[in-house]
Amino acid sequence: MKATVSFKKFEKKPPKEEMGKIKYQRRNVSLDELVECIRNQYILSANFTEDDSTIITQKQRCYSNFIDTHIVMIDLDNDVEYSLDELMSRLKYIPTIAYTTYSHQQEGKGNRYRLLYLFRIAISDINVYKTIYQILIDNLGFKLNDNCGGNVTQAIFGANESCQIIQTENIYSIEDFGISATNQNGHSNSIKKEERNIIKLESPIQDNDYINDYWDMSYADLLMKYSDKYPIFEHTPLDYILDDTPYILLPS
Repeated sequence: MKATVSFKKFEKKPPKEEMGKIKYQRRNVSLDELVECIRNQYILSANFTEDDSTIITQKQRCYSNFIDTHIVMIDLDNDVEYSLDELMSRLKYIPTIAYTTYSHQQEGKGNRYRLLYLFRIAISDINVYKTIYQILIDNLGFKLNDNCGGNVTQAIFGANESCQIIQTENIYSIEDFGISATNQNGHSNSIKKEERNIIKLESPIQDNDYINDYWDMSYADLLMKYSDKYPIFEHTPLDYILDDTPYILLPS
């Protein structure tokens, strides 16, 4: 599979100021090599370029540059009291890789686990990713304290040398979650990125927040967020129609 991996390894979770300096590169990795990346303290990421030779910075790891990912990640921070082995036996969807994180059972902290679900065919649509993530957390049997895994730009940190890693043979497909693979590439990917800035409009939208959200959010979420600001986006007002009117022409 293709995965984006940091050049540098980290013995502990890097602070925020250092995160911005981390550089990555897209690589071809097997499942075993992915496990070794985790054990050897590298950071994993979704793919934000199709070029394996490109050095990727933190700034480039954003929604608008998203290409695809083979990994859906769930972070567990003090969410369960039982061991990793017992957790695995309780889950409906068994992850491909599960491991204890840097802060697992450190002073003042409880059980910290990370679950990685690998997909044979990469997920290339953000909304499909979010849907699968939501299905996974809905079937955990407990509520999460942190939903950072729902963000496809979230970095997947490795672990220290003494971490516990469980590797299974569960490799998933999008269809396993009741989603058709043909449903990928929704409205946000239906126009090539290089064409997005040359669409001709009579009244170009100047609201950058709306433009960014348009490419990153589902239609339902977009309408809900902007229904007060742009009520015209929610419906087109129509003139009153008499009951005996046989038909009307809807305005463009």
